[in-house]
Amino acid sequence: MEPSEFAEEMSGFDRPWWVVGGWAIEAATGYRREHEDTDVSMLVCDVPAFVEFMKGRWHVWNNVGGVLHPLGDRWATVDEPASQFWLRSDAASPWIVDIPLTPDAGGLWTNKFLPGHVAPSRR
Repeated sequence: MEPSEFAEEMSGFDRPWWVVGGWAIEAATGYRREHEDTDVSMLVCDVPAFVEFMKGRWHVWNNVGGVLHPLGDRWATVDEPASQFWLRSDAASPWIVDIPLTPDAGGLWTNKFLPGHVAPSRR
């Protein structure tokens, strides 16, 4: 799924999210290459809203150090803010989007590597 296709899937989601990884590097540098997936990120505080938004359309899985579990009624949020989500349409389908999460401090964007570096996120 390309970023524009994912943006269509996210239409109506009222929380900030942004493209990261290879597509973001390509957009910033103009250097074109093959992409295996789309990487986006969002604030950890927005995880419950995202899981609810995707319910019935996509399976949302949390990947913490290689251990996967589905997010939904049983697990509504993540325990590890530096973890990531993977999305797929069903159990037999490939992963289509990788979502490395961005920790937040009270809704402010937080640098994963420099926790004291915080900034407002755009809505």
